[in-house]
Amino acid sequence: MAEKSDKDKKEKKESKLAKPIGYLLAIGFFVMGCVTVGVALNTELIPAKLIAIVGVGLLALTVLFIALQHWKVTGIIAKVLSIVLSLVLLLACNYMKFTGDKIAEMSGVKTKIDNIQVYVLYEDKAQNINDAIDYKFGILKDLDRANTEIFLEDINIELKKEVETVEYDNAFMLVTALYKGDVGAIILNSGYESFITEAKGYEDFKTKVRSIGYKEIESPSVDNDDVEDKKRYIYGDNVLTLYVSGVDTRGSANVNSNSDVNILVVINFKTHQVLLIHTPRDYYVPISIGGGAKDKLTHTGSHGVNVSVDTMELLYGVNIDDYVRINFKGFTDIIDALGGIEVYSDYDFEQDGNTYTVGVNQLDGTAALNFARSRQFPDGDRTRGKNQMKVIEAMIGKATSSDFLKNYKKVLNSVSDTVVTSMDYNRIADFVKMQLDQSIAWDVQKYSVDGFDSQGVTYSAGDQLLYVMEPDGQTISKAKEYLRQIYNDETVTIPEEEN
Repeated sequence: MAEKSDKDKKEKKESKLAKPIGYLLAIGFFVMGCVTVGVALNTELIPAKLIAIVGVGLLALTVLFIALQHWKVTGIIAKVLSIVLSLVLLLACNYMKFTGDKIAEMSGVKTKIDNIQVYVLYEDKAQNINDAIDYKFGILKDLDRANTEIFLEDINIELKKEVETVEYDNAFMLVTALYKGDVGAIILNSGYESFITEAKGYEDFKTKVRSIGYKEIESPSVDNDDVEDKKRYIYGDNVLTLYVSGVDTRGSANVNSNSDVNILVVINFKTHQVLLIHTPRDYYVPISIGGGAKDKLTHTGSHGVNVSVDTMELLYGVNIDDYVRINFKGFTDIIDALGGIEVYSDYDFEQDGNTYTVGVNQLDGTAALNFARSRQFPDGDRTRGKNQMKVIEAMIGKATSSDFLKNYKKVLNSVSDTVVTSMDYNRIADFVKMQLDQSIAWDVQKYSVDGFDSQGVTYSAGDQLLYVMEPDGQTISKAKEYLRQIYNDETVTIPEEEN
């Protein structure tokens, strides 16, 4: 009897403890729910309607978990659910904060970076700037002169003397002077390497020289004086116009470099259409900083993304709200994180070890990059541009599907390492909330402007004749008509043969 009495006392004691523990767990669940709602409000990525529904649900569950403590079995179930759901809420907080941090990393970028180098011949004995203390330094007379002066001042301070400089009218005269030994070193923006190697006789520039010093100079990429004159996108407007620039650089996509991919992305939130207008990299157009001088569109990126934006606005007669710059050496990671993409190829071809067949091809990141880069087609850069848009369209489709959730963190890590955008955090958050709220299936329409093969002198390359593509006025007019339609909330339908 004594043993039974002790057992009863123990059970009563455990019973008395069970309820308070259950209450504490329920309250802990509610607190965790409040934290989750707070994080959701702070990140501004979740629709208010969904937050309200979740808030009411959390309160109802808390009351239920407390009420269930009056019975032993239901009390145990409530305790387990309180713990499990609290862990789920903790995971949700982690994901929301991670998402907010990654979006903040790549958004709101209003600056550009110029990488200025000191080059010597590859076989030169100098290993650093101090070794070149007695060298003559070749510099450009006008092009990129402000950055040159900033770097020169640093060099003079480091060497404790004013170095002797010789001015040259263009980059090719500068490089030739180095080759001939007229100067021992040259100061040059690394973004100009690409257009130097395009010219006949300078293809091996990167292997004939090496850098003994550099300076990264950050400056505004958005002219604040111009912003008020433009029709900027605000939440509630029907249309957002983005300029997407693809650059082949190491490191940050914010470093000035040739823009090899140039696509206008126009999003109409009312008609749920996306219009992609591709412009070939070699398009021969008036560059915004050239005072009427023409250049290849790709070269505008070497002068800064703001120059590319302004040049595209002049070409199409539009106001671009924001830009997105993608480092194509890193975007392979995004596609791999998405689990690959499917694209349709119009040709059988091979590129850097990857084989493509007519029809649908399943591609990983590397294969997708090679697919977008190849220009070994009858119409060269034209098909290349179409293939680039196919890759972007496939990425949009994958990113707005349920497959995106499978590798969510991996995808966002890749994006934040590869993409920079002038879009503010709040604009991106509005777009995320809208997609979560409405689950929109976007209709993507694609068009590429065309041109004629030619040669011409360019603003960036001086008097050197380079391959250029003279714009076809008829295709420019068509592009402007499609832009007019999407801006006026009309349904854009581009014939298959024009895709």
